[in-house]
Amino acid sequence: FLSSCTQVSEGDLIFLVSDGVHDNLDPETLGRSPAECGIIGQDEWLEEETAEVFQAKIRFAEELAGEIICRGVGEGEVVTPQHVVDSLIGICVFFLLLFAGYLRV
Repeated sequence: FLSSCTQVSEGDLIFLVSDGVHDNLDPETLGRSPAECGIIGQDEWLEEETAEVFQAKIRFAEELAGEIICRGVGEGEVVTPQHVVDSLIGICVFFLLLFAGYLRV
């Protein structure tokens, strides 16, 4: 069991997701290098994460989630909670099929 605490500000969005959805937003799980996440001087992911690495992973996940959620949303359209859920679950299914070899991209 893991527990943590994070300060939030007015206007922040809070996502509660399963490990599976989280993993599909994690740069290490997706095969991205630390350098691709802006981490200087670290060629591979280490077992122990520094605060810098943790923050870089969060930034990566936030940017990726934003891209996934905004994909297909027209200008002036409101993003609904259902759209957020459908988008994040949709990318998980896509990765599952891709990694299982069912999709050829």
